[in-house]
Amino acid sequence: MHLINKIILYLVCLMPPALVAGPFIADGFIVIINFLFLYIVFKKKIFYVFKNNFFKFFLVFYFIIILSSLNSNEILFSLKTSIPYFRHGIFVLAIIYLINENKEIFLKKFFFILLVTFCILTFDGLFQYFFGKNILGLHHPHPDRVTSFFVDELKLGSYLARMMPILIGFLIYYA
Repeated sequence: MHLINKIILYLVCLMPPALVAGPFIADGFIVIINFLFLYIVFKKKIFYVFKNNFFKFFLVFYFIIILSSLNSNEILFSLKTSIPYFRHGIFVLAIIYLINENKEIFLKKFFFILLVTFCILTFDGLFQYFFGKNILGLHHPHPDRVTSFFVDELKLGSYLARMMPILIGFLIYYA
């Protein structure tokens, strides 16, 4: 496996804990993954990765949100949030490329990291519920709510609910 592929593999696999750490780290990972992926595309001249139905659909969707932004009252503010959305389409293509290159390695590593992240957050949430602080000893500002490593942001339930279908899918796949 090429070094750049390994870097992309590990950055993608580390996305679940990066999302817990905060949006800056997760967005940083996405930007790095996108640049490395585009480097591979141009170096290997594998432009066929852009010729799939997902990317065509994404481009249509992307142009619709750009046009919608141009139609808003605050055009600059709206474009500021919609133009960078393109990075998510490239990120998905990078994941598709990664799966096509090393399916089993990627799936096993991603599943393991997702499972460990999920278990740690669940354990920490329960610990915080019963003892009033998380396993790092941090007290949360909402005594009646469980926040785990999200500290003052009430995101634990949302994170677990969004990752649960992915985790269940992996459990079914490996069962």
